[in-house]
Amino acid sequence: MGFGYMGKVLWVNLTTREIKDIIIGDEDYQNYFSGYGIGSKILFQNQKAGIDPLGSENILGLMTGLMTGTCASFSGRWMAMAKSPLTGGWGDANCGGTFGMSIKSTGYDGFFFVGQSSEPVYLLVNGGEVSIESAKDIWGKSTFTTNQYLNDKHGRAFRVAAIGQAGENCSLISGIITDSGRAAARSGLGAVMGSKKLKAICIAGNEDVKISQKDAFFSDIHKFINSFKTYKHPIINFFIGWAMNVPFLSRLVIYLMNTSSKKTGEPLINLIEPSDFERYVMEKWGTTSIVSTSAESGDSPVKNWMGVGFKDFKPQKAQKISNNFVKRHEDERFRCSSCPLGCGATFDKTDNGVARKGFIPEYETICGFGTMVLCNDIEKIMEINDLLNGAGFDTISCAVTVSWAYEAYNRNHITKDDTGGLELSWGNADVLLTLVKQIVNNEGFGKYLVNGVKKAAEYFSSKKPNINFNEYAMHVSGQELPMHDPRSNGGMGLGVAYEAEPTPGRHTSTLGGVASLYQTNNSNTLKASIKKDKKPKKTKKLHPMSIKAENAEGEELLQDSCFMDLVNGLGYCAFGFDNGITLPIIDWLNQVTGWKKDFNSYMFVARRIKTLRHSFSVREKLAESKTKSEFLQKVNIKMPERVRNNPLTEGPNANIKNDFDKGKSEYYKAMGYDATTTIPLKETLISLGLDYVIDQLYPLYENLK
Repeated sequence: MGFGYMGKVLWVNLTTREIKDIIIGDEDYQNYFSGYGIGSKILFQNQKAGIDPLGSENILGLMTGLMTGTCASFSGRWMAMAKSPLTGGWGDANCGGTFGMSIKSTGYDGFFFVGQSSEPVYLLVNGGEVSIESAKDIWGKSTFTTNQYLNDKHGRAFRVAAIGQAGENCSLISGIITDSGRAAARSGLGAVMGSKKLKAICIAGNEDVKISQKDAFFSDIHKFINSFKTYKHPIINFFIGWAMNVPFLSRLVIYLMNTSSKKTGEPLINLIEPSDFERYVMEKWGTTSIVSTSAESGDSPVKNWMGVGFKDFKPQKAQKISNNFVKRHEDERFRCSSCPLGCGATFDKTDNGVARKGFIPEYETICGFGTMVLCNDIEKIMEINDLLNGAGFDTISCAVTVSWAYEAYNRNHITKDDTGGLELSWGNADVLLTLVKQIVNNEGFGKYLVNGVKKAAEYFSSKKPNINFNEYAMHVSGQELPMHDPRSNGGMGLGVAYEAEPTPGRHTSTLGGVASLYQTNNSNTLKASIKKDKKPKKTKKLHPMSIKAENAEGEELLQDSCFMDLVNGLGYCAFGFDNGITLPIIDWLNQVTGWKKDFNSYMFVARRIKTLRHSFSVREKLAESKTKSEFLQKVNIKMPERVRNNPLTEGPNANIKNDFDKGKSEYYKAMGYDATTTIPLKETLISLGLDYVIDQLYPLYENLK
């Protein structure tokens, strides 16, 4: 056990019931951090290419970040990983809440599951005691009931990660739920858990994370929190925050904040400091604060990505599912472990006479079931969110699939005969709730939507071959697009991420403009990085972080992308980097671990992680291809034409067309990948210390016809 990490993971074979500790060496933590860094190495080296993602050979990992459990601000994240049954490539899902810190308290950095149980089970970790227990009594139950059952049986100190009916039925859009409402939702990993008959992980422990420079570390955290809680303009923030709850005034504020003076080039409104204000509204309203403004500004997709907010979902409607209209239902604030912001919230809920807490939906869910289908009934959206949390569905994927169905109905591509009498007219909240209930129960028209929009479009295309249902199925490689539109002046990075990241269709795979805050002007930084990370003797290639793109755009895309692998490898929340106060992650990391490395050295590790995750997906596509032509088609992942090549004609994003092909090519070149095949170049893999990847990828490619 070193500083910041526990030094081992738990390996569970659900077929044989064998449980063992896997010791992780100190060098691996320096080379891969933790989280999906070490997770990607374990999966790549221990799992064959081409396996069935819902078969026994798929390895499911649940890992904490390196800083999780240290009490560093915003460090409460954990992540699940496996081969994705939704995309067929690398799959991961990130989650907050309290479960990540609890994993560390058990004395492990994470858990890995292989094989398949013959009957429903759950993993019980009680301090140093580990066992596989029967889950027959809770199979078929909601995540809420499962959590309550395990807490009643083992104690309130236990934290639970569970699947609901969606995961049990191996729905391709199912996730893993903790804290009865925090979700590791994307990539369909709930289905992997369900295929293994693994209902839940129930854990408690009392191990502490060792910290190298304890006094300096906690002193710095205290200073950061004091700074974070101090607002420069609290009164102005309050009044502008109030104005954002009034439709006419909110539109005016958005205009003044986003319109620059012709004389000074500055925003017309300089009463607030944007980062100060953003922190204020996030603390007061959470992500619900941006629902109305995002519809107005063009960030939110509207009407299944074919509408515009100012016309189709005006502030008078959008405000009803934003800000105070949501907050009035709030019972209390919720914060993840080690979070100074506390952007979540709960409301009181009663099920069959039993009181519990439900979670106020986040922006993605409200936009998906609100802005996307023109519904402004927040009570219905709250009920939908609660139903999906209980069943363990990814709310983003479910919302996009429902939005597709609404468009299909309004195009007369499907009729009441198909929907079983449901009238899917835009804004019909009652029918929206009914349809989601059908999806949860896998019945009626809803049973055709339980595996996501790609499968739904394929099914109806087979029934009605003269209709192109895929045209408006908003997914990338099977994964439904999130609620942020790249058809904007600043949308290039987002669009490239949707297509080029190891987990496509994800808005949390890149973080624009933040890496530059940590860059140094030290000319010796890159040379020092080479010495600190071991390189094979057979190469004299430059440190990869010193290989610049052919233009600034490619370099910026690289930095934004790799920075998120740094964030996720350390277990941080992205909201910690969007509040105007720079999170001192490098100082804290060095204080916790005792390492003495600079930012570029850590970004080098992040690039190694990114490349290994990318290589996992490439290897899967190679294994599934018979010819080079077929392989190139598989790696040439693209967003729907509606997003790529059909700009909006009205609104803030009117007539904006980003060249995503060019951006993606520059990104691949900057990363040291072949821009056509996307396979990392041999010299890139060698310089990253990923020699073992060469032996996996290149023979597969060379053997293709």
